[in-house]
Amino acid sequence: MKLKRLLAFAVVAAMMISMTPSLAFAEGLDQEPEETETVESSEPEEKESAKSEEKAEEPEDKEPADDGEDEGTEAVPSESDSVAAKEATGTNGNIKWSYNASKKTLTISPKKKKAAMPNYNYDWTPWKQYKNDITKVVIKKGITSIGSYAFYELPNLKSVTIPNGVKTIGFASFANSALTSLKLPKSVTSIGDFAFCMCTGLKSVTLSQKLKTISKGAFSGCGELLSVTIPKKVTKIDTEAFYNCSKLQTLKILGPASIGEFAFGENISLKNLTLASGVKSIGMHAFINSTSLTSVKIPGSVSIIGHGAFSTCENLVNVNLASGVKCIDEKAFFQCYALEKIVMPNSVTYIGKEAFKKSGLVSAVISAGVTTTGENVFEDCYKLTDVTIPYGVETIGVKAFYGCSRLASVTLPSSVKKIDNNAFQKCSKLVEVNMTKELKENTSTDVWLGGSGNLKINELVENPVTVKGKTAKVNAKKVKKKAQTVSASKLFTFSESGQKALFVKTSGNKKITINKYTGAVTVKKKLKKGTYTVKVKVMMTGNAKYKAGDWQTVTVKIKVK
Repeated sequence: MKLKRLLAFAVVAAMMISMTPSLAFAEGLDQEPEETETVESSEPEEKESAKSEEKAEEPEDKEPADDGEDEGTEAVPSESDSVAAKEATGTNGNIKWSYNASKKTLTISPKKKKAAMPNYNYDWTPWKQYKNDITKVVIKKGITSIGSYAFYELPNLKSVTIPNGVKTIGFASFANSALTSLKLPKSVTSIGDFAFCMCTGLKSVTLSQKLKTISKGAFSGCGELLSVTIPKKVTKIDTEAFYNCSKLQTLKILGPASIGEFAFGENISLKNLTLASGVKSIGMHAFINSTSLTSVKIPGSVSIIGHGAFSTCENLVNVNLASGVKCIDEKAFFQCYALEKIVMPNSVTYIGKEAFKKSGLVSAVISAGVTTTGENVFEDCYKLTDVTIPYGVETIGVKAFYGCSRLASVTLPSSVKKIDNNAFQKCSKLVEVNMTKELKENTSTDVWLGGSGNLKINELVENPVTVKGKTAKVNAKKVKKKAQTVSASKLFTFSESGQKALFVKTSGNKKITINKYTGAVTVKKKLKKGTYTVKVKVMMTGNAKYKAGDWQTVTVKIKVK
């Protein structure tokens, strides 16, 4: 129980100023991993002296055998007549082990050609009596997995040699040891729960290129770790995997990983973050309170930015969201005080409650794919002066812009049918709102309470803009090699500028597509030479003066020559 108390105390001390979920792994380390079998064996056999066949008396301070263990062979004196033997050996399950006292080295090898290490308890292993002396562990070729708690809480363990062939690192197998560096062989595919957690001296880690899973709390509390590269085949980075690695400065995630809850939370030194295309999701509080982080680029492969994923990253200035991101969940960027601008790609269809609350935003562009802004989404963004609400948004959520005290003007497109309670309350400088007559009549004056007192509501008028199609040329040699894009300006003429439009293709060759929001046409690779006619429906979405217009059908031509 002493081990249990020590580790629990260490974890609590390390996490005192951290988020409470991480305390769970302190208790988890003192439990048996699920669905595992613990194998116990005899006490260590002591090597016989080459000059004597008699058995020496057992050293007085040797720990008595635990109940239920087979009786071990008695120790014999070394050649130097030392009380303690030079080398202890034993067997356990399918493995053999030996401890060299002079080298302070524990060696693990298979009985036969290959063997998996047994799983152990947090308070017992066959080499328990040497735990405070071991400085080096050598695992021999043929071992295929490292058992749970195998080298748990070895306070002087500085290095470990893991051979190619080991596939899994077990539950808490090296937790709370004194390792300073780690290199995993290419065969390792899985790192178990808490495997290296609280290795507080661990400075460098090289992960296997075949690694697929980094489990819960695997490197939590590794406070000296400076840099981590997650290989391309990793698909899962579990809850708290690198939580509270307080000196971690550089992180690269190169593969299609799903990033779990609190996975990199409380990493207060993290400055350089690379998320490669392929990363699937960013979990709840994944990077919470990474206070040194100033910039992040989120690739389009990320479908969800989870609840509080970057909350309280108080020095985060730049966030680049690539097209493809679909969900910005609740409090995703809550209290990001340095964040000044956000442009949401039109792929975003959901913005959660308080997603940007109390951030430093000056400018915000909402996605045209969003139908309802989340409740309190920009609440208390007191620096916000410029917000773009595109056609497509239908509802302004409760307290969406509450307390945006520098916001002076807002245009609500004709797609907006409802403004929820308190949406613009305490916007003390708001003097102009542009909206439809219908919306004005259906909106309570309570929406504007605490405003400037000089609010002017301008009613949007009918949209007069007309559209005509044009003919554009595409180089046949270039199309033969790769797809070509033609901008909307080369295909459409507008009678008046100053507003956006929506575009929908209604007929034409299948190898010619059009972007709904930009009007750009893509001619796919290997389209043959010729003139292609494409019919497109176009709708002007309006601006601060006009409502959205009616759909207009126009014809454009693409000449591939």
